[in-house]
Amino acid sequence: DGHGPFGHLAAFRVAQSLAKLVVDALLNAGYWDRPTPQGTPEQAVLQGFEAAVMDLGDFGAANGVDFSASGTTCTIALRLGADVQIAWLGDCRAMVATVTPTSKKVDLIVCGHTTADAKELMRVERLGAVVREVPPGSGLKRIFLRDQQAPGLFVT
Repeated sequence: DGHGPFGHLAAFRVAQSLAKLVVDALLNAGYWDRPTPQGTPEQAVLQGFEAAVMDLGDFGAANGVDFSASGTTCTIALRLGADVQIAWLGDCRAMVATVTPTSKKVDLIVCGHTTADAKELMRVERLGAVVREVPPGSGLKRIFLRDQQAPGLFVT
């Protein structure tokens, strides 16, 4: 889910690259050959997200696209055997369920990272985010750049 003038490009590029970058992190850490604490699935997902940020910046620079006012949210699920790792950024959500011929069970639902979540709002305010209610009295809290009227994001 992209936002800003080039959000659609950001979302498309990250959707193309993130899964490969997570697998690359697993391969580079020797996950299947010689597991190490640095080669865990959790670390691979984190490294994949970090590499996707770098890749998006490189893609923008190579193609003359300024992503400074654009971005994307995303969710990834990594399943290795019976182990499933879920990671998400922004207001994307994820649900993990077990479905068999005889039963259906929701195992996990994650909430988006937004200012609508009281804990998330407290976290970003504690980190120094500039938060304003827009429009005033609406209850909708948006995050702004210091001394700016934009971007006014709802996602954290």
